[in-house]
Amino acid sequence: MSLDEIDAMNFSTTLNDFLTIFFRLWEESRWDLRNLYDDSAVFSSILAKQGRKASAITKSTGWTSILNIASRLHALLNDPMTDLIIDPHPISLHPLRILCNVHGSFSEFPKSNRRAFD
Repeated sequence: MSLDEIDAMNFSTTLNDFLTIFFRLWEESRWDLRNLYDDSAVFSSILAKQGRKASAITKSTGWTSILNIASRLHALLNDPMTDLIIDPHPISLHPLRILCNVHGSFSEFPKSNRRAFD
């Protein structure tokens, strides 16, 4: 299944607009992202090894838990829109249901730690 040319252009523009707004709100007002998350949304955080401690994986479900973690994360040093790879996949016979895997990276402010996300 593939999108026709017009739908593909509209999809690309819509997704780009959504991600631009998402990252702007991430920087300016993370609370305003609440309408973008479903109650069953899952946010996972994998922390790198620090000393002898093994990596820690935490998962938060629902907006309240996600905001609790997101509010503690650093600001971004760069524009993550410049390094995105987007893999769209239809998830049903309905033409408007598409799963998008968004892969990217960013640098945290003020330490310039480079991180990746999916």
